[in-house]
Amino acid sequence: MLEGVNDRGSKEEGASYKDSSINGVNKEDILEGVNKADTKQEGVNNLSDKQWGVSIQGLYFCFGTEEIVDIVKGSGRVLQSHAKVPYMITLKCINKGGVSNDGVIKTPCSYIYKRLIVKAGDDCRQDMLALQLIQIFKDIFKKNNLDIFLYPYRVLCTDSECGLIEVVENAITRDQIGREKINSLVDYFELKFGFKEGERYSKALYNFVSSLVGYSLVVYFLNIKDRHNGNILIDDDGYMIHIDFGFMFETSPGNLSIELPLKLTAEIFMLMGGYDGVAFKFYREMMVKGFVALRRSSKEIMYAVDCFKESGLDCYRKGAVDNFYSRFMFDVGDNEIKENVEKMINGSCKKFRTWVYDKYQEVTNNIAF
Repeated sequence: MLEGVNDRGSKEEGASYKDSSINGVNKEDILEGVNKADTKQEGVNNLSDKQWGVSIQGLYFCFGTEEIVDIVKGSGRVLQSHAKVPYMITLKCINKGGVSNDGVIKTPCSYIYKRLIVKAGDDCRQDMLALQLIQIFKDIFKKNNLDIFLYPYRVLCTDSECGLIEVVENAITRDQIGREKINSLVDYFELKFGFKEGERYSKALYNFVSSLVGYSLVVYFLNIKDRHNGNILIDDDGYMIHIDFGFMFETSPGNLSIELPLKLTAEIFMLMGGYDGVAFKFYREMMVKGFVALRRSSKEIMYAVDCFKESGLDCYRKGAVDNFYSRFMFDVGDNEIKENVEKMINGSCKKFRTWVYDKYQEVTNNIAF
């Protein structure tokens, strides 16, 4: 049911890609090249050279209007995954420019490079569902004039266990920040955006908090797990962006639900200035406003969740829809929501369980924190 649907379009719009975009990719094509190689990176290089066995001529970039000229040789790069086979490639595309109604070319043709993630061995339909719900959340915040940031990047399924994923540009993971020997987000923001008193730093911190609110609410309501530092990005404007929604609703890594409702690490807490910090107060205030806005539009959200309960997605285990419904806290009034949200924030802030999960990811998957 989700096949061919993206977060910004209908099923029919998504289906149009099948005729002219680079989605003739299936799990067997990817795994064949990888399994014959000694290492994942060698397998990706094989695939980059092979070009998936499809003709490039006449194909268009699946998340835009640019025509694909070529797959950049040697551009394949393995992404961090314990068991799956995700990799990133770069496509050379041509932007043919725009033409006005009177036939005058508005912009000249130009070559541009687009990056794309190809993922195999995983059901990307669940990511698509999560991102559709994130788009609904974003629309609700906008309708209520709440400056809460979310970035619903795009995913396109090409097979039941294979898909194409939009790359979030101009952003790095918290894991990459740690690998650069930057000790904390506080240090990173000072290096990236200058002195705390500066306008650039203040704007970046505001952006960070507005996005932290958005993704805190997403993680809470969708019960998203596996929030390690490889799945959290910081972009060039300071916004936090979450990626990879393979565990949500009633699923979790190893079926161990040890993660708290919100990921509020000590470094995030310190970046916002602690309990008395202006940024932390703004975070708490916007969390309440965002929660109330989502609750008042719960019918729209519940309809979207309920539509796919027979889809066969792994996240729809027993009790998934009922538990999702209960997270709106309909048993209390709007006036009591503030107290409950405050309890949730306090119960998630600087907790040992969050540290343990990040430490576990460092030891088992070499993800820095």
